Amino acid sequence: MIERNITAVAKYFDFDGNLAGYRATIDGATCHIPIDTNNEDYKEIIAWGEQSGNTITEDDVPTP
Repeated sequence: MIERNITAVAKYFDFDGNLAGYRATIDGATCHIPIDTNNEDYKEIIAWGEQSGNTITEDDVPTP
């Protein structure tokens, strides 16, 4: 696996307040990661959030 630099991860929500996915800054680029346990990006950001000192934040629920 290629090591990448993840600097921020936030959960984002749909208009009903349901978790829709994650927005991550990886190697300086903003990426939108779906909730999919088979997705390598998803696995990587979950592992990142489990490391000491890393926090996955929560965005506000959008207003329709």
